[in-house]
Amino acid sequence: MHLDQQTIAVVMIVFFSSTLVIAAGLVFALRAIEAGRLWACGHVVGSAAGLALAVSAAGGAPHLGVAGAGALVVGWLLIYRGVRVYYGLPSHAGPLAMAGALVLGVTATSTGLPDGVRVLQAAVYGVLALISLATIGTLFRAGRGRRSIGTPLVLVSTLVQLSTQLVGASHALSEVGATGMT
Repeated sequence: MHLDQQTIAVVMIVFFSSTLVIAAGLVFALRAIEAGRLWACGHVVGSAAGLALAVSAAGGAPHLGVAGAGALVVGWLLIYRGVRVYYGLPSHAGPLAMAGALVLGVTATSTGLPDGVRVLQAAVYGVLALISLATIGTLFRAGRGRRSIGTPLVLVSTLVQLSTQLVGASHALSEVGATGMT
């Protein structure tokens, strides 16, 4: 069975719409816990970003895709901050907010460049990989003192995210190199 790009985009829209609703429910359920609020808000932003990326892919709206890419990074920064708060570590709110603003600024200015979309994809995948590595490091360093059923789940999901981000960055960089040679 082979699905066309439009069908895949519609499936992604449905998927991210449902995860957006679930994540919004988590914000409400975890509102009394700072780490839970950060984590759940990160998932809301990430799900909304995925929805924007899917709609962009379905309709060819590149600016929506650029906004989605930037929002995805912001969502992952919130999730990372929530993990740090959960383990009682400094949340680094200021530096993480500045990193998020910097990524949003770069995404907003990259679309006019030659190969800008591919360069943007590689950069976003790279930043997401760095956030995943930081999350994994936090889990290994701080996770020994406070174990819960969520720790191994977050670790496994972050490892999966890291691998997909590295593959995505590699693919985007190879396409930038291929188009630059023609």
